[in-house]
Amino acid sequence: MLVNDGTNPGLGRILGNNAVRLSMCLAVYIASDADLPLIPWDDQNPEFNVVPIPGGEELVRAQFTKSNVAYVGSYEGCSCGFVIDPDDPGWDDEERTRSVRQLGDYIDELLCFGTVELYACWNGDEGDDPVSRIEVTRDHF
Repeated sequence: MLVNDGTNPGLGRILGNNAVRLSMCLAVYIASDADLPLIPWDDQNPEFNVVPIPGGEELVRAQFTKSNVAYVGSYEGCSCGFVIDPDDPGWDDEERTRSVRQLGDYIDELLCFGTVELYACWNGDEGDDPVSRIEVTRDHF
């Protein structure tokens, strides 16, 4: 997993309370050599989604060694809904927990075809070098 949050290495539990920035959204990208099944965003039923890289964010491809890259969003549309902070009394909600579980399930499906890479950054920082590189197992999610 590649991380560029400027403060703390990781995603979800690893990002913790350092993931909060005013007027910024977390962006998570996923890469695999296997085809990435797309899950479109639905305004009427906000859920976990996997969509093509948004325009202007193609720089993120340079962060990966895998050939297929997509943007991963939570029930919030952005990736902020993947952050779980046990120190924040508002984090423990069903939607957030479901989004993290769906991300883990999606990764599980891709692992049948080889390794998967994730890159987390703030919107607009897609071209910045990762602050750290960590390896996590499925149990992380």
